[in-house]
Amino acid sequence: MSRASPGPTSSVDVSQQLRYCRAVVSKGRHPKKPIADALGHLDQARFEVEEVHKGHRWGKVTCRACGENVPVYSTPRSPEDNAEAIGRFARRHDGRHSAADDGPRDDETREES
Repeated sequence: MSRASPGPTSSVDVSQQLRYCRAVVSKGRHPKKPIADALGHLDQARFEVEEVHKGHRWGKVTCRACGENVPVYSTPRSPEDNAEAIGRFARRHDGRHSAADDGPRDDETREES
């Protein structure tokens, strides 16, 4: 006895499905272009991008200096707004921590005296 296949499936259909799946969900890259661009512009020495996939979250961006993070959503209502929030977070933390990296603060110089 031969087994009947469950439905009409050809190797072309399967390869098209796999190509579609890889294009939509790619590990390490956000599916929305504005957000993927914003994540690509982050300084990897200062920020860590972690892919989490928990609920509606795709991941998070964490500041390495202070540990504060901002969520990155997988399907935001406006990808441009989420990308801008990532950019604001990066600019705010670059400003905070670059000033601290430039030299000793006043309280540090008083302690040495």
